[in-house]
Amino acid sequence: MSYPMVHLSAAWLMLEQGFPVTSRADFMLGAAAPDAIHYRPGDYTSDWKLYSHYGCENLEEIDEKWGYVTKMKPWVDRVCRLAQAVDPAAPDASFRMGYYVHILTDGWNNIRVWTPFRESLGGTFDRETYKLYGEECRNVDYVLYLRHPHAAEIFRLLEEAHAFGLDDHIREEEVEALRDSLLHERFLPRPVPDVSGNRYFRLEEAEGFIRDAAAYTWEKLKNLPPPALQNAEKGI
Repeated sequence: MSYPMVHLSAAWLMLEQGFPVTSRADFMLGAAAPDAIHYRPGDYTSDWKLYSHYGCENLEEIDEKWGYVTKMKPWVDRVCRLAQAVDPAAPDASFRMGYYVHILTDGWNNIRVWTPFRESLGGTFDRETYKLYGEECRNVDYVLYLRHPHAAEIFRLLEEAHAFGLDDHIREEEVEALRDSLLHERFLPRPVPDVSGNRYFRLEEAEGFIRDAAAYTWEKLKNLPPPALQNAEKGI
């Protein structure tokens, strides 16, 4: 689904438009956190990813695979219910809201980007196509980082944020490992990639997606507002 800077950019845009949270730092770390499942020890399985993103109720009742989700309404409704139940006074409230924003952004990606891409290739793809797609996404993500006018502030907030675990969906130590990677590995200086000739994932499409994903996510949370959002005006 979406790469880190896409998630962080969409979450930041929501903050700029007045999305109400107690801790901007915790919200931003939460907006990256579901992908911390990649730092869980053991043999990674895509079922872990589905579960960390609340795409299923539990690991024993999985009927779709991550990357091939077609039942969008139950997934989105589940996340909206979770957002509605957030206690705004809880220490992890802002982190949780960021976490759910990440998942709704991935849901929008599944609708607007990933599934159309997959279906354009007949429903599946060969290893070389997938490799090229991933490379283009990583390069666009790096260019988004370089171009973002508030990247330094975003990464300062990530460093200051409190990490939390959410039951057995994600563990605190996994979130810490993800944060360490974002701060000290993922966006280290490297030659600026030329993304002008991208075939599958273009920079301008990513920028449009960020705006649309923020609007989609805000609308979903506005429709089922938790207490912290009841008096918020729609900002996007």
